Amino acid sequence: MCLCTSLQAETFTDSVTVYFPLQNADVDADFMCNGDAMEAFSNRLKGYLTEHDGKIESITIQGFASPEGPQSLNKRLCTERANSLRKFASSYILLPGNNITIQGKGIDTESLRNLINEDPFISDREDIRLIIDRINNDNTSEILSTLFSYLDGEPYRYLSSRIFPWMRNARIITTIVRPDDESEQVVTVPEPEPVCELTEDKAPQQTRTEISETKNPEKPFYLAFKTNMLYDAALIPNIGIEFYVGKGASIGANWMYAWWSKNATHRYWRTYGGDIHMRLWLGKKAERKPLTGHHLGIYAQMLTYDIEFGGKGYMGPRWSYGGGLEYGFSLPVAKRLNIDFSIGVGYLDGYYYKYLPIDGHYVWQSTKKRHWIGPTKAEISLIWLIGRGNCNNRKRRAK
Repeated sequence: MCLCTSLQAETFTDSVTVYFPLQNADVDADFMCNGDAMEAFSNRLKGYLTEHDGKIESITIQGFASPEGPQSLNKRLCTERANSLRKFASSYILLPGNNITIQGKGIDTESLRNLINEDPFISDREDIRLIIDRINNDNTSEILSTLFSYLDGEPYRYLSSRIFPWMRNARIITTIVRPDDESEQVVTVPEPEPVCELTEDKAPQQTRTEISETKNPEKPFYLAFKTNMLYDAALIPNIGIEFYVGKGASIGANWMYAWWSKNATHRYWRTYGGDIHMRLWLGKKAERKPLTGHHLGIYAQMLTYDIEFGGKGYMGPRWSYGGGLEYGFSLPVAKRLNIDFSIGVGYLDGYYYKYLPIDGHYVWQSTKKRHWIGPTKAEISLIWLIGRGNCNNRKRRAK
């Protein structure tokens, strides 16, 4: 006699995607936060294997390429990227010696369509979608030629700088099997001629739970917080924010506030105010990584002040207003840190008082109208980069 209960298993799938520069098959841990993504994937995988008593059933590593370039080069790149990811992943996790499938997949046309559909800054979306919908791994040159001639190539340039980089990737897809805790073991009682058959309705079953789905790369997000170190050196606390809005443009705002005084020595520098600005990022550095490199912008500002160190004082009791043009350069110094050098030239308008500190009083001398044309803004700012994909590439390879 044989008592049989079907064994059940639970199957988990998880995946991670890393990205590559153009025509490159080496994984850089710092490029587009590849190292952070792999470390998070490794921690999740260890949790499945230890906490849930799981076992890796299979691993598939797929390599992809963007549409640019010859078809023969893209096919080779895809396979090389998949093999490079296997080597890179082995420094984070212990991969099994077998059950690994390497696939050079070519162009991920589904991800390309999804990226175009989800990008809010693409104009003429319907026309571009009609062109892109015809693309496959055999006709990329023809389709890109059509796209390049459409609207003087502006849509092509945007896709090349903002969409295609997310298609140069490779991903690991793992399948992990964990026995069900409630499954019963098979108990067999010997009989003269034991017969034990598992019918089709008693066959082992699997339930699939999708833990993480990263088939399509997530959209990037670029945000920066900053502080002007020139103001910090003058003991004027300040903070700024910069948000990338797409097409090489960003908007931002800064605010400062200080109210220090020592009546015994008449030190006084009450000041507060801020500015808003819009910047256009230029050059190859900005194309590879937003909020980096050269930028031109316009700004508007407002502030009040009271500056006096024991002698004649100058106080702007009401708001002074100004604005102008600025130029700057944002230099990467760490994975998520930049230093931004900026100078602004424009016009500043407002009233101010001249006064003298006499016998513990501040004696008004005159009222002046300021009409200043010249430098009205200066920054040496420490920038903290925040957001998905908002990492600097320091050209260091993982070992």
